[in-house]
This record gives sequence, C-alpha cells and structure tokens, in this order.
Amino acid sequence: MHLEFAQKQGMAVLSLKGQITGYSGFKLVQDMRAALAKHDGFRAWVLDLSRMEMPIAQV
Repeated sequence: MHLEFAQKQGMAVLSLKGQITGYSGFKLVQDMRAALAKHDGFRAWVLDLSRMEMPIAQV
C-alpha cells in the first residue's frame, strides 16, 4: 500500500493505492498520523480510496 499527499483547492488530499492487509492497515494508521501532523492547518481533509484494490476471497 502506498500513501500520497497532495493539496487541491485548499484541501489536503491523502490518496491510497494498493491493498490493505493486517500489517499495512497498522502502517496506514501510522502514516496518516504522520501526514496529519506534518501538514497541519488544513480545514478539510479528503481520503481518496479510488485506487485501492479489493482482494478476492477464495473459498
């Protein structure tokens, strides 16, 4: 999973790409906290999940 930060129309945008697994979910929380702390001061934040992949469960 990969996290990108961008500023668009005065908003902070965090874009995620890839899959969320057990470990990457934990890392996602850490990365989001770091981005929020680093880019403090925005009135609005957007979490863009449009490039996330849904793992297909095998039965």
